[in-house]
Amino acid sequence: MYKSKTLNLRSQDRNNQSLKLNDGGDTVNDCQFNLDKPISLRSKGLVGLRSAYLPITFKSIDRNNDRFVLKFLPAHTSPLADCVFAVCQLQHGYYNSGTSIKNEVNRVLGLLNASTTNTLTNAGGVANQYSADTTAILSADMTCVLGTDDNDLDHLIISLPDGVVFGGTGVKSSDDSAIGATTLDGGFQIFFGDASLTARHPVEGRTAHKIMGFSKELTHPYTLNGNDFVGVPVVALDRAGTAVQNVTGNFLASPLRTPYVYIRSNLSRDCRESKKKGGVSNLLAKVPVQNTTYGSMAFYEPHDGSSLFFDIEAGDINNIEIQLTDGDGLLLEFDNNDWEMLLCFKADFYN
Repeated sequence: MYKSKTLNLRSQDRNNQSLKLNDGGDTVNDCQFNLDKPISLRSKGLVGLRSAYLPITFKSIDRNNDRFVLKFLPAHTSPLADCVFAVCQLQHGYYNSGTSIKNEVNRVLGLLNASTTNTLTNAGGVANQYSADTTAILSADMTCVLGTDDNDLDHLIISLPDGVVFGGTGVKSSDDSAIGATTLDGGFQIFFGDASLTARHPVEGRTAHKIMGFSKELTHPYTLNGNDFVGVPVVALDRAGTAVQNVTGNFLASPLRTPYVYIRSNLSRDCRESKKKGGVSNLLAKVPVQNTTYGSMAFYEPHDGSSLFFDIEAGDINNIEIQLTDGDGLLLEFDNNDWEMLLCFKADFYN
């Protein structure tokens, strides 16, 4: 007959932290625990998450969703080598509304009218994707607003205003040569993928499509493992002189980083996930994010006193790994705010 044991885990007790050693890896989203006294099972048993406390301190924008690319075309028929590609990186932080996202996108777009940088940081910025050139790319600011009409209400609208052209004849194209003109007849396209594997600041794995309200399909190339990404608009414009050009997000800008905190552990071996095409996953539990306010707390405890249990093999349990991720398996950054959780074991124990 099964007996029950519980194990209370605290992030501050993870390896080296409990030993008061600085290992240079001060993070609470991927923790290893070593038990001085193992949990010893005589035969196969069960394990489940009985309760959890998680601080909602992960950022809306982090290194997993902070970039998009603007492609500027001297003419709407310009080949890739003659175009200018600017990587835009949003500042990492907590954004609680479409307005706050719009403000940040607008701030970054304004940097196109100033000297660009060669290094992108968590503070955000703009850099040439294929050239070391730091010349101001545009003659004036691009802008971002929220739509107010019935068909685009609260969608991001990114604009290249009337009269805005390249900042000068010294602006470098993707082959690192001067474009030789201040016109911008082809306007711009937005990309959420890299058009080349030689990108200086890759966008793959860091696309801001969701938070900006664009389709995930835009992050995938047409060809498997290819670089034929689709831009918005799909076909570059034949800009009428220097007329204004607007690009509107497909969907609402979404400040929600993830609707659940996924708790993953090496103790879980029986879960399946569609993202792995039904393959085995280490998912132990999903904690709903019911309050998205930064600094709020998520408490998880099944109301009926039960838990979802997974089989575990007989033997000693000495080492436990806990990861806190989003649905795509990407680690959430908790700003080192500590969490707690209680694991429940059901088995025939030696100790």
